[in-house]
Amino acid sequence: MGTLIKITQNVVRAKGIESAKVRDSVYVGKEMIIGEIVKIEGDEAEIQVYESAQGMRVGEPVISAGGPLSVELGPGLLGG
Repeated sequence: MGTLIKITQNVVRAKGIESAKVRDSVYVGKEMIIGEIVKIEGDEAEIQVYESAQGMRVGEPVISAGGPLSVELGPGLLGG
């Protein structure tokens, strides 16, 4: 589990996310907003969050989802 260290609109920085990789999904803050790691520098990761970061605070947790963002497609979506 990592920690938020900087918040700039919908891009946040976190430190200490275990085994972080670019394109991995993460859950950010107390609200568990989904985000994607877009850049890694040392032990810090830059994350694009997909909802408003308003109300997030430095020090809140960032949890790895264990892989890239993915969705399951049903038969109706596969042929369309």
